[in-house]
Amino acid sequence: MTLYSRRVLAIALISGITTSLTACGGGGGNTKPTTPPPSTPVTPPVTPPVTPPVTPPVTPSVTTSYNPLRSQLDPENVPAAWAENQNGTVLLQGQGVKVGILDSGADPTNAALAGRITSFLDFVIPGNTTAMDGFGHGTVMAEIIGGTANADGSGGDEFYGGVAPLSDLYIARVGDDTGTIQSSLAPGALTSLLNQGVRLFNMSFGEASMVTSGADGVPSDPNSVITEEHGFYAPTVAAGGLLVWAAGNTGAAQPSMEGGMPYLEPNLQKGWLTVVNVTLSSSGTVTGLDTSTATPSNACGVAAAWCLGAPGDVFFSPVTGTTFSTGHADGTSNATAIVTGVATLVWQQFPYFTGNNVQETLLGTATSLGNPALYGYGLVNAAKAVNGPGAFDWGVFDVTMPSTATGIFSNAISGTGSLQLDGEGTLTLTGQNTYTGGTVVNGGRLQVMGSVGNLTVNGNGGVEGGASGTGVINGNMINSGTFDNTKGNLAIKGNYTANGTSTTMVQLGTPLMVGGSATINGGALALSATSSYVVKTVEPVLTTGTGLTGTFSTLDLGSVFATGTLSYTANAVNATVTRSSVAAVASEGLPAAAFSTQQTAQHIEAALLQADQWAVNDPTAHAPFLQSASAFLSAANMAVASASIDSLAGQIHASSQALSFQQEGIVNRTLADRLSDPGASSSSGGWFQGTGVDGDIGSAGFASGKYSGGGAMTGYDLPLSPNLIAGAALTWNHLSTTYALDTGTSSTRSSGLSLYGRFGEGNAYVTGRVGQDWLTSDINRWALLGDAIDTIASQRDDTMTFLYGETGYHLTFATASLIPFASLGYNLLHRGAINEAGAGGFGLMAHSEGFDQTDGQVGARLTYDWLWSGGRTYVSGYALYQRVFSGDDLAFHAAYAGASTATFSVEGVNSPRNSAWAGLGVTTQLRRGWSWFLNLDGQVAGGDTNTRVVSAGVRLSL
Repeated sequence: MTLYSRRVLAIALISGITTSLTACGGGGGNTKPTTPPPSTPVTPPVTPPVTPPVTPPVTPSVTTSYNPLRSQLDPENVPAAWAENQNGTVLLQGQGVKVGILDSGADPTNAALAGRITSFLDFVIPGNTTAMDGFGHGTVMAEIIGGTANADGSGGDEFYGGVAPLSDLYIARVGDDTGTIQSSLAPGALTSLLNQGVRLFNMSFGEASMVTSGADGVPSDPNSVITEEHGFYAPTVAAGGLLVWAAGNTGAAQPSMEGGMPYLEPNLQKGWLTVVNVTLSSSGTVTGLDTSTATPSNACGVAAAWCLGAPGDVFFSPVTGTTFSTGHADGTSNATAIVTGVATLVWQQFPYFTGNNVQETLLGTATSLGNPALYGYGLVNAAKAVNGPGAFDWGVFDVTMPSTATGIFSNAISGTGSLQLDGEGTLTLTGQNTYTGGTVVNGGRLQVMGSVGNLTVNGNGGVEGGASGTGVINGNMINSGTFDNTKGNLAIKGNYTANGTSTTMVQLGTPLMVGGSATINGGALALSATSSYVVKTVEPVLTTGTGLTGTFSTLDLGSVFATGTLSYTANAVNATVTRSSVAAVASEGLPAAAFSTQQTAQHIEAALLQADQWAVNDPTAHAPFLQSASAFLSAANMAVASASIDSLAGQIHASSQALSFQQEGIVNRTLADRLSDPGASSSSGGWFQGTGVDGDIGSAGFASGKYSGGGAMTGYDLPLSPNLIAGAALTWNHLSTTYALDTGTSSTRSSGLSLYGRFGEGNAYVTGRVGQDWLTSDINRWALLGDAIDTIASQRDDTMTFLYGETGYHLTFATASLIPFASLGYNLLHRGAINEAGAGGFGLMAHSEGFDQTDGQVGARLTYDWLWSGGRTYVSGYALYQRVFSGDDLAFHAAYAGASTATFSVEGVNSPRNSAWAGLGVTTQLRRGWSWFLNLDGQVAGGDTNTRVVSAGVRLSL
């Protein structure tokens, strides 16, 4: 057989198997490779690879429910692996992993492959884009790797699906309809698949000759078969790919030339796996290598260091019109496809793995079957493999994780090799690891929740404990990066060295414990507070068993509200930490223009002075408030401190009171527009008016707000004399406001009843309004306590009593008139009690309180009218100046609910003392007593306060 005419490795079809599954019929003949010609073995000019350690075989528990139809799933613990997805709740079934299958093609009409072929490339018939498989072997491989479970299995039984039934199958047809593989097509196929992102390749074909036979030459001969094939596959290995090969079906003590190629070309080993076929008992346990007459499996031999076993006797959906039409076959090709499927699951679990990472994970987690010369590392174990490596036997296990990646290695990892972490992701070790080569963290974060040996952390790397606090470093640690002991205590049994570029992070109350000595060559010590409130504390932050030398260069307390110093003894580092005044920190670190922030800092400090006493005398009774206060004091910088202070101001309550007065002023303005309109009817009748409003309130030093809303009014006019009309109206309004600086939102709903009237004598008139509104306000805001966010919510019920009067005089000029006017208003707000819940007691509490406000207006209206469409239309415009005479200061006394005796004054945006209104309106009297009106009003004031109102309505005279 020449290099360019290779037969697919035998998958022998066993006819008439009735001993274990009488329902399954066989059929067809056997496909068996030609026996290689005898030759004199050649000793390769390389050092043989390390043979895996001989471990006594593990005897699996006997299971009486084993189903031979599931030989590709159950003996390898595949269903258990499906349930071990670290990245979500869906089953781990190969999603997103691209698997290349170099073979005789694939039949898309096969029941297990319907809709499963992602890509098909034909290298036998260039230009063919239709998936096909005239021989059937490639279809079987695709079924075992990623086929879908279906009812069309062997002998009418069910096919239980492939190992990775949701993987992406990339088929490269390099074998013809007779099963002959053209090896020269492999390089092009591999390159094309690599360009599509494929890194895992199933290679169930090869020479019949053993790798040690010398039949394919030696690497030193540039014209030898081995040299040429090395050139075929080396680029794939160099690209981080993994090639999974069948050992062969000749019953030899050594694998085929392809399966054993790293024996002659060691640089291929990192991307190579070779698979032997093992037989199973009726209970599903391994009984040995398959020694059947038709397809006896080759042994691992010199490939032991990269060799695994898997069952080769597999049932699948029949491949119609081929020798695989019975749906049952046996051979190392099937075993290879199973291992490829398990590799797919591992690559899905750890998508940042290289082919070498996947290879070593599969080898190190295999279930030992004894003699490595026969079985290599043993039976592939999917459930264990998807939980990370089980052994480091091949030097450095180098993992590079992207920034968003997380991964967990939960197996107990043994071996003489080492672990190296690069990148920016987070890797967690939960097993009790015994590998002796040490761990190096160059980048990313290593979380130790189990145990490791010697540990080195370089500049961009970090190490941390887990929440369980069970992590142990059974060796020495050298830190030139970041060691975070605040997320869970991580004990060091050996020595600890902190270099100048290092950061050592410790939580107060949980010192870093070093069993040996500590050498501090500078670097930073970063302390973080516990959830307990601390006024002043002196405590150890690092202790040693055999001595301490050196000092830290800097101390970072992690909070702008704390000061501290370090002291050193022969065996410990102690820290003295004292709480700083919130008011003093704000005064020194924030601009004086931030009036509200400075004021709130004083309020918080007053409450914390009370907390200082509780922390010493009665911490249990005040635990929620003390815990929230501690969280507030954890602000790491002035930006967070400023935002935290602002979030506790409560100014939204004072500002919402101003909006209540503003809302009443809007109602007064819209009703005054109607009553003073020259086109207003003096007859009895009913009317309805809708209003929409939006605007802003603001004042220097306080959070501004944007509001919007609307409402409705309906009433009835009743003439009492030719010059006097009276009426009653019902009002409904809603106003929603969002405040800047994340200080919160308010929503106010109101309903009211008012009486109004208009008296005219000649060209003069007087209008008035009196009544009451009932308001319900829901206020929601957010408290920022350091890095924690909590919601503060409250609801209060208010009432607003109002009086409004206006007088004016009509100066008539033909079809126009000018109306100067003046008005007075009085509003009394009875605000309900404030009882905010949330933020551990940093919500406000305040008693109910009354606020009254008196204002006056002077202005003029200009009106023009004409006859139009059978009625008279009036267009008017006005402008006025408004002055608040009293009651514009809406500050009130309150306290934080958790420190009710530390009262303070809460201020917010007040009602503007001076403002101006302007507006336009149109009224049209129609036939049959109908009229309609539309008004646009706007208010401007100092600061950021302004209002825009649109109202429209209809009236029916009776």
